[in-house]
Amino acid sequence: MTPEGLRNNHCVWLKTHEKEKSFKNEF
Repeated sequence: MTPEGLRNNHCVWLKTHEKEKSFKNEF
């Protein structure tokens, strides 16, 4: 995989991780 692809995957992972955190904080 290209470094560009890895960086994009990491951004997606961070976004989902942040969503999970805020989701847990709400409940």
